This record gives sequence, structure tokens and C-alpha cells, in this order.
Amino acid sequence: MRNLTAGDHSLLTHPALMQALDSVQDAVMLFDCHGNVHFANSKSEELVVWQEIGGRRSAWLRFKSEQTNESFERPVIALIDDRELQRLSLDCHLLTPGDISLPFKASLKPYFTHSEDLEPQLFILTLKDESQTVMLQKSLNFHRKHDQLTGLANRNELERQLIEAIHDARVNHSCHGLCMVKVEQVKLVNDVVGHHAGNELIKAYASHIKASIRSNDILARVGNNDFAILLWQLDQVSAQAFAEKLKLAVKQFAFKWERREFRVTGSIGMVEIDRDSDSWVQVFSRADLASQESHLRGENEVTFYRDIAEKARNYQSEVEWVAKIVSAVRNNSFALFYQPIVALDDNRSLSHCELLLRMQGENGQVIAPGAFLLAAEKYNMIDLIDRWVVLNAFRYLAENRDIQVEHLNINLSAMSITRPEFLHYINDITQSYLVPTEKVCFEITETCAVENMANAIEFIHGVKALGCKIALDDFGTGMSSFSYLKNLPVDYLKIDGEFIREVATSNVSSAMVRAINEVAHEMNIKTVAEYVESRAIERTLAKIGVDYAQGYAVSEPQPLTQLYQQLNSLELSRQST
Repeated sequence: MRNLTAGDHSLLTHPALMQALDSVQDAVMLFDCHGNVHFANSKSEELVVWQEIGGRRSAWLRFKSEQTNESFERPVIALIDDRELQRLSLDCHLLTPGDISLPFKASLKPYFTHSEDLEPQLFILTLKDESQTVMLQKSLNFHRKHDQLTGLANRNELERQLIEAIHDARVNHSCHGLCMVKVEQVKLVNDVVGHHAGNELIKAYASHIKASIRSNDILARVGNNDFAILLWQLDQVSAQAFAEKLKLAVKQFAFKWERREFRVTGSIGMVEIDRDSDSWVQVFSRADLASQESHLRGENEVTFYRDIAEKARNYQSEVEWVAKIVSAVRNNSFALFYQPIVALDDNRSLSHCELLLRMQGENGQVIAPGAFLLAAEKYNMIDLIDRWVVLNAFRYLAENRDIQVEHLNINLSAMSITRPEFLHYINDITQSYLVPTEKVCFEITETCAVENMANAIEFIHGVKALGCKIALDDFGTGMSSFSYLKNLPVDYLKIDGEFIREVATSNVSSAMVRAINEVAHEMNIKTVAEYVESRAIERTLAKIGVDYAQGYAVSEPQPLTQLYQQLNSLELSRQST
């Protein structure tokens, strides 16, 4: 703190006040209406330029325009004009005497010596260094637009850029392109040498592709194993040349890990963006369909959408489902069905119910999820559906607390369990409706859990802390199912239907089910057999020792509104027996 005038301001030079102002991180200055600086704390000394004018020492601040990059000075007396001060805060950075540029926030407050004074005698200027805030904002903006693993643009950012490209094509009659690249062997690498190696493969592949594109093109990671390239200003001739260049680059890629070399292939699809392109959804879908066609044709192939346009029309309904899904969520035209899960004991008691989603069509027909879930997953809408299911299932449990079932099983997608905000959503709904969480069991597939192991474990611990149970669905589909199982704290194991369908007629299937059942019981995990479609299968499963059965031989799915009626019928049947 420096006292710069001989005026009688003894309070300002009080040692405690001086020490307090020196300890703050903001620059604080006190000056009068003539520009005489009465004091400036230590932080101010780092910013002020002192000048001798007419035998009097005055304080100046240096600024740098963000638009023109030019620097200029202003005396502190000029900052009494609040509009000038705010303009400088918005348009400029502060320059230190060492020419360091700092974003800043400024405030000016008048100081009246006496309450009856009409004009302020002094002004308090505070300058706050906003460098950390700006850096944090830039970091947040970067993570919002970029993939965490590769640093490339993420799907949200690609969608935004696609919208701009389509608008440019319509207004300027220009032509651009979108290229989709699917990496084929990531799961193999994950299974053989681990997920860390798989992540390194994705990063290496991203770097390899980036070296093959122009500086103004946008490379984005749009899925676990999928990349997209937005190609600006690209006609059909140059698009063909780029496709051949990318095909060669993909063909030359190899991944080495711990003295092993993996041959990694890709499937490439391309689509033009012109004035006839309807939306980013359409463009993205067409590039995706073209890459799927390349996968069918062979390794490292390139397919242009225009060459498969007729075939692609068969898939056009997927895009149409997007609008129907949004409408179903908004208008509450989804419906919950249930399928009983019964104990394989003498009583065949109804122990659990799996909730199944249906859509109500315009003419009252019931639409199975197979018709719309693929579109929901492809266009990032599956989390909307999951939220609808959780909300309505929790409402049902809150309104029917005395229902005589151990659990209602709720299926969740991979997208939901990998998003921390979805766990927060479950927690909020639980508290809002006072849900009896001991009656909730979430089902996640084995594939989902394995591909998102860390997120899956975090999600499982989170919902179990609320009192919910976890079932691992479709168990047995992976190459290393048992090794993954010991890391997943699940309560129920649902054995994949591929083993169950032939369990009564195939010794191999029977042995597989018996092995899964024994391992699960050793880990204190209950087992559930899916796709039980005959009494013979049910009897075989009971002999093996499987705990529960689910399938058409047990019961077909029914509207959830009829669950109470079925439970009452079962109770009356037991009482009469």
C-alpha cells in the first residue's frame, strides 16, 4: 500500500487496513475527481504505469484491443465515466508493465466523505484478474465440444458443423461431403490385450486418419469405434480422389502392442452434402448406411451413398421414427408392459416382473420396441426413452407400495449408464416420489457392462447405495464372461436365450447353462433363464438348479395395469389349493 498524497486521510493509512488491502488478489485504487491517486495496493502496483505530467505524478492504465490488437493508455481519471470503463472491460485486456495481457473485470464506486455531500470526493477502482476464469471457461468449452479420449470433435460438435455445411450448401449452392469410418477390430483388441490397448488403438487410428485430411476438414469421433470426417468444398471428382487416398491410408494402418501387431481394417462410407440435403440426421444416416454397405463388401472398402440410394430407401423408416419417438415422449404415448419371472420351485411363485416398453400407435395398435429402438440408439434418443421408463416405473411403485412382487426389473441402455447425470436423475426421482427402492432392479446387458466397465461399476455402486438391485442381462455372449463377472457386483444373472432354447435337447447347451449356474451360485448370485418357451425347457432348468424362469411358457407380456389382477388371481388360486 502506498499513500500518495498529503491529504488528511488518516484512516486510509491505518496499518490494519493497508495490510488487509495488500492481501487481496484484486487491484484496489483510491483517487479523486482530479485524478490524484490517494493509495494503491500492491496488486495495483503490478498494473499501473506512473507518469510525470506538469510536475505531478499520475496513474495510467494500459489496454490492448481484442479486435485490432493495438495497445493504448488511459489515465485513471478517464475511468470515472462508467460507460468507458464497461466498454474497456468488454473489448480489451489489461497490459502489465511487462506486457502481459490480462482479461479483467472492473468496478468503480463513488465515496462520499459526508452523507450530505452531493458529489463524491473519492472513487474506489477495483480491477479483478479474470485469467483463471477465462482459462476455466475455455477448458469447459473444449470438453463440451471434444471427445475426451482422442481430443477430436465429438458428435455434438459434428452435428453443429453439419448444420452449418447444409445451410451453406443451400444458400451458396456449394457441395461438401461427409465420410464415415468404422474401425472393425477394436473388440478383438479389447478381448486379447485389454481395454487400455483398445483405447490406445482408437487414439492411434485417429492420428493416422487426421494425417490424411486437409487442415480445414473436421475429424470427429462419433461412437466407440466410429469416426466421421466433414469435408468442406468437395465436388464429386475431388471426393473420389479423397476416398481413394483415405482407403489407402486405412489399408496401411497397423497397431502394435506389447510385441504384437494387429491388423486393423475399416469400412468407409461417403455422402455428398448439397442443396437437396434435408437435415444433419439424413446426411449422417446416409453416410452410416454407406459404411455398413462397405462392411458387407469387404475390408477397407469405400461406398458412396449415391451407389446404394435405392437400397437405402428400405431403411428410411428409421429416420421417421425419430419424430415419432419425440412425440411419444411429449404426449406420453409409450406404455409399460410386464412379463413375469417365476421361481423354479414347486410353487412357481411370481417373484419378479421385467418391465417392457411399447409404443401406442395412432390407430391404437401396440408397437414393439424392435421397430423404434434402433433409431433411438442411432440418433442419441435412447436416454429420453430410459428416462421416461424410469419415471413411469417409479411412479407406479410409489402408487402401489404394497404390490406383492420382490422386484420390478427396468432395462437400461449403455448410453444411460455411462452418463453420470442419469444416476443423478434416478436419485432425484427416488427422493421426489419416495420410491420403495428395494423393489427396483435395473437390468444392464453383459455387452454394455464389459464395453463400459468403469462406468458400469460406478453406476452399479450408485444404484445399490439407493437400495436397488442389479441384474446382468444376456450373460454368456462374451468371450470372457466369467472373468468379467467377478468384477461386477450384481445380484441376478440372466442367462442368454441362445443357451436356453436348446437346453432340453442339446448336451452342450445344458452343460453351458449348468456351468453358468454353478459359478453364479458360488458368487451368491441368483440365476434367471430367459426365453423359456416350453415346459420341457422349464423342467430341465429346474433339474439344473436355475432359480427363476422367464418366457412365453411362463407368461406372455401383459399391460402393467393388469399386474394387480394377475397377482390377485394367483393369490386366490393358492388359497383354494
